[in-house]
Amino acid sequence: RDLERNGVATKEDISNLIERGKGKMPGYGESCAPKGACTFGARLDAEEIDALATYVLDRAAVDW
Repeated sequence: RDLERNGVATKEDISNLIERGKGKMPGYGESCAPKGACTFGARLDAEEIDALATYVLDRAAVDW
């Protein structure tokens, strides 16, 4: 419910959020831009973002 309430209802939505960030949450994608909106540490590649999005959806399905 929390995901849907925040407009994040699909795996693609979650992946985009992880990649680009939102608000004060930085993006973690390798190609995240602009500077300052992304993490300054290690970035996640597409496969890692996909795995993380799958994990989030799986956990949400069992109500965390």
